[in-house]
Amino acid sequence: MIRAVLAVATAVALLAVAGPALADARVDTTADRIATAGERLDRAAADLAASSTAVRPGEPPARRTVRLRLPEGFAAASVGFVGIGPPAALRDAGDGPTDRGDGGGPTPADDAARTAFGYRIRGGPLRTVPLSNVATTDGSVLRVDPGNSRVRLRYVRIEGTPSVVASRPDA
Repeated sequence: MIRAVLAVATAVALLAVAGPALADARVDTTADRIATAGERLDRAAADLAASSTAVRPGEPPARRTVRLRLPEGFAAASVGFVGIGPPAALRDAGDGPTDRGDGGGPTPADDAARTAFGYRIRGGPLRTVPLSNVATTDGSVLRVDPGNSRVRLRYVRIEGTPSVVASRPDA
């Protein structure tokens, strides 16, 4: 009987010590996977621009649909927000403090970025990954759902400038 009580007490003590480390690992892994999805989206936009010609409004554009696999479930930390848009608009949409992802907070370069892939893990700051090859329509924020989401990229001319614009596949 005493052995069983000691075994249970030891197991509870080990879980109490390991619990915070496991929670931190889930947050770090989730943040890395989401940031990788943002980088993958930017690479897909660069590939689309490199292999296509931008067209004028009204003409069918070159397009590509990108599937983003965002972490969810038991092994992932709870995600509060994921979106694509201008950094200032992401801060408003994300409802929280901002973080570049390295703990240093926002920089003027972040605000100068035309578009970013922003995400917030519940209870944490909004983190951003600059997207140098993607824009959104009228500077709006395109929300991305956790799990498997799709984003349509179209290569068009906006005010004479070739741009890859992100939207929902059904838009």
